[in-house]
Amino acid sequence: MSHLPSNAEQLALRAASVAAIPAITWRGHKVLTTELLAQLYGTDEVNVRMNHSRNAARFDEGIHFFKVSGKALSDLRVTLSDSQISAKARSLHLWTERGAARHAKMIETDQAWDVFAVLEDHYFRQPQVDEDQELTTSAERRPLHYAAVDTALLHGVLVSTAHTAHNAAAGSKHYDEMTRAQLKKAIPIAQRLANGTATPRDFALLDASKHSLEHAQAQLVLDLHDPPDDAIE
Repeated sequence: MSHLPSNAEQLALRAASVAAIPAITWRGHKVLTTELLAQLYGTDEVNVRMNHSRNAARFDEGIHFFKVSGKALSDLRVTLSDSQISAKARSLHLWTERGAARHAKMIETDQAWDVFAVLEDHYFRQPQVDEDQELTTSAERRPLHYAAVDTALLHGVLVSTAHTAHNAAAGSKHYDEMTRAQLKKAIPIAQRLANGTATPRDFALLDASKHSLEHAQAQLVLDLHDPPDDAIE
């Protein structure tokens, strides 16, 4: 006969599961996507959206949720690539602790309330990571590697030169020394270098960082500023 977990064991399992969720922070708040909230509460996304639609007056943007769209959504999709935000999504709702509590009340199941209690202690109340100190992982830096290859093809320079530009944009010496805060600064510039839309302000920032670069790479800004005539389209 199989052993059914006790309430205490179920709580421990849920706490471990919630603690393993990669934290998403938006405008200083820990938040959850609609998809993740539905999974945790044992329902589906349609039900969460319907509860919101039917009770729109009870949800205040900026308090219970944030709606992200346009460039902000594109940037978030790159930064949180592991969160599996659909490429088809035109906007995204991110639910705060207060929004998650509203949904738990509307769903009115024991699982929703039990999970919300765990979320309170093991997700929303967890100390937030200091992005100025927390180092990035190789997976988080993957967009920079892709951008480096594209930049090398566009400008006819070495991939290492693009890497150096990314470090200059971030203010780091090496990729593996880049913090999460520095990565957030570097990704938009890396993307603009990769697609040929870098601005004079971008190049001015790289130029200002030349003093921290190796002598052999002192011509970094000149190398990147104008793509060669035979640059690959």
